[in-house]
Amino acid sequence: MPHHLPHIRNSVARSPLLRKGGVHQRPRSGERQQHRQWLEDELDVWWETQTTDETGDETLGLSENKR
Repeated sequence: MPHHLPHIRNSVARSPLLRKGGVHQRPRSGERQQHRQWLEDELDVWWETQTTDETGDETLGLSENKR
């Protein structure tokens, strides 16, 4: 019987170039979406501090004499 090498099932998957892969990075679109959400949350907090006076009444940023 002749001695032969075992059959490689998928030669492309065993490519040395594919061994360079590593942990996947988060897509840029996901990073942008996360930043937009963070900014929106920060603006909500800022808006609440601007539109509410000490008594809890909403003033929409107007001073006492402009109400």
